[in-house]
Amino acid sequence: MVKSANLLDRILLPGWQANVIEWLSNFNVFLLYSKWEGLHVSILEAMSVGLPIVASNISGNNELVKDSNGYLISINDVDKLEDILLSLPSKKSELKLKGENSLSIIKNKYSLKKFIANYEKLYEEVT
Repeated sequence: MVKSANLLDRILLPGWQANVIEWLSNFNVFLLYSKWEGLHVSILEAMSVGLPIVASNISGNNELVKDSNGYLISINDVDKLEDILLSLPSKKSELKLKGENSLSIIKNKYSLKKFIANYEKLYEEVT
């Protein structure tokens, strides 16, 4: 489809990559508009490099993405998705703030230190 639309110079489909953080560091916004996700690791990875998020409003995504760090769009609301995507170039300062908020959320809620502390607390409650 990319080739037939003559978009090879604008859309890159690199296949499997092991250096995800390096790739994400080159993005301005992270988009994940899917109908379901098993694990929402890709959003967490994008947030960890300070990206604002545009995502479908599904379970899991809506636990990670709030107005403060991105945009949630209902499934099948393609018009809203298009509106948001087309408006992004004019929202540079807003996107910068949302990206900073993504990074802050990761550091305060999803850091390895917090993860370990929560597991230790869980094990203490069980024993």
